[in-house]
Amino acid sequence: MFNNLITRSNMKSFFLSILVFTVLTVSVSAQLQIIPEDDMLSKGDTLREMILTTIDGESLKTEDLKGKVVFYNFYFKACAPCVAQKEGLNKLYETFASDDVLFIAITFDKEADIRNFQREYKSLFKIVSISSKEIQQLFGPLPYPTNILVGTDGIIAKCKFGGRTSDKDLATQDILAEFSPIIQSELQKLKSKK
Repeated sequence: MFNNLITRSNMKSFFLSILVFTVLTVSVSAQLQIIPEDDMLSKGDTLREMILTTIDGESLKTEDLKGKVVFYNFYFKACAPCVAQKEGLNKLYETFASDDVLFIAITFDKEADIRNFQREYKSLFKIVSISSKEIQQLFGPLPYPTNILVGTDGIIAKCKFGGRTSDKDLATQDILAEFSPIIQSELQKLKSKK
């Protein structure tokens, strides 16, 4: 009889361990945003036709953006790598923003949080706030942060998924090194067409 009690007790512990492991595995994988690469946007893709409205009421139609370089940044305020990139993103904006180069940030944060974020990080982008479900419907599944550069031909010239660091200096270096040359190249194409 004593052996039966030990066996039952061990079995209960075993099943409890399995349950805890399963719950933790599901929780961690949900936080890691594991996304099949086939489902994600990539260089050479085009964005679907859409109309986005900024928090300031400006309407942005993808068909009206053709012929321009458009940089899209997908972020949310509680994402440490997203925040780390803001300085680099602002430097890109200060260097390249013009009638030919537009910068659009897309988030599922609420407007009050966005305004606070703009003040704190001096974000200069046009900001669109839509639900995470709408983001996925329009752009497919995306990890955060995501940065997408669409060239003057309307084709994606560069996608950068995720942030490897929460260090703002490294994040700034990464953003500038990866996107500045491509924006310059796109501007050269535009200049040669004029």
